[in-house]
Amino acid sequence: MYADTLNAISTLRGAEEELFITSQNLIEFWRSATRPAQRNGLGLTIAEARTELERLEGLFLVLRTYAKIAKKLNFSNRQDAKSAENS
Repeated sequence: MYADTLNAISTLRGAEEELFITSQNLIEFWRSATRPAQRNGLGLTIAEARTELERLEGLFLVLRTYAKIAKKLNFSNRQDAKSAENS
C-alpha cells in the first residue's frame, strides 16, 4: 500500500495538483505514530514523531480550520458543507 501511496502522490504532483491535509490528519498520525507497536501503532519516540510530523507539514498544504477547508473545496453554500461532513 505504501508504494501505491507514493505513486499516487507522484502522479498528482506531476499533474500539478495541489495536495493538502488537515489538522485532523496530523492529530491521527500523532496518535498512531506514538502508540506502541504491540498496540498497533508505529512505536515512534516523541522526537521521531515530531520529525515525521514536520516532514508531512513540508510536503502538503495544511488546512487547519473548517473555514479554510470549505473554501479550498469551494463549498458554495451550507448544504454542500453539510453533505461533505456526512460523507
